[in-house]
Amino acid sequence: MRKRDRIEKLSKREAAAMAGWAQTWIENGLRPGPTTQEERERFERAVRVWYEAAGLAPPRRVVWVQSPLVGAFAAPIAAARLATPVGDKRPVTLGEDELRLVRDGWHRRLGGHMWVGWWWGPACQTFLRDVCGLRLSDDLSRRLDAHVDVCETAGWWWPYRGFVIACERHTSISRDEQGRLHSLTGPSIAWADGWALHHIHGVRVPAYVVEHPEQITVGAIESETNAEVRRVMAEQYGLARYVRDAAFQVIDQDTDSAGQPRRLLSRGDMLVVELVNSTVDADGTRRVYHVPVHPECRPLLEGGELGLPQPLSARNATASTYGMTGDEYARLTLET
Repeated sequence: MRKRDRIEKLSKREAAAMAGWAQTWIENGLRPGPTTQEERERFERAVRVWYEAAGLAPPRRVVWVQSPLVGAFAAPIAAARLATPVGDKRPVTLGEDELRLVRDGWHRRLGGHMWVGWWWGPACQTFLRDVCGLRLSDDLSRRLDAHVDVCETAGWWWPYRGFVIACERHTSISRDEQGRLHSLTGPSIAWADGWALHHIHGVRVPAYVVEHPEQITVGAIESETNAEVRRVMAEQYGLARYVRDAAFQVIDQDTDSAGQPRRLLSRGDMLVVELVNSTVDADGTRRVYHVPVHPECRPLLEGGELGLPQPLSARNATASTYGMTGDEYARLTLET
């Protein structure tokens, strides 16, 4: 492989290799723990390289914790306590001072395997070096190898003078077909000490919304301030049931091209279009569907993009769910 001091354009071979390289690092980021003793030792050797590069003495101790939550509390409190006089043996209690330390200092962390995709992360840097032949000095290459070791062995970690707190990798993870954190049966991501997060198609929700949806109430939905969480809670509650129990208002109604009624319903900033199936079921009834739509009837385009706002009407709302404007939908279905 020809070595280069500057890369301005990828060759066809290099461009073709990018997808496989990215997938390798994605799999590393998703790979669950537990962290092995060999991985801990590898991490600790790599950290010493980083400290040396920063002109600091290597940490005297690396403390491993089982979840980011523990690290977020332990790191800033430990840093403050270790800065107190040696003879001060007051017990650590979570008072206002400690909570302030956590609030102000938990984010002073590095991401480990969760940050490999950043432009300065090892996924990009090793691709340029190992696939494209970017020439690095021996010292820079050694530091990059240490970066790789850190990101392949640990999660979040907090570096301080004299010590490091490092988080083990997650123990389980669940995603939807688009790669978003998602589970309808339990945590979407969890750690060894039991701390876990719950997501539905990438939207973080309280645990009970996933594990005990029967506990969701209209009051709980409407007291939620985050619109995305509120939408997910309504879907877990049952959209048709929520429309009925929350007494949505009808703001527009008409009939579709098959002569079936449809209504645009509203409550607060939530819009739902009610549609009746044109096909009769075996029992002689027609199914009624409730579909959430954007508050401005923006068409839902490919890739999650949104079209322009439309007047609030049943036809425009229906069209928006197919990624069309009302006029485009009318021409396609011969509506007038």
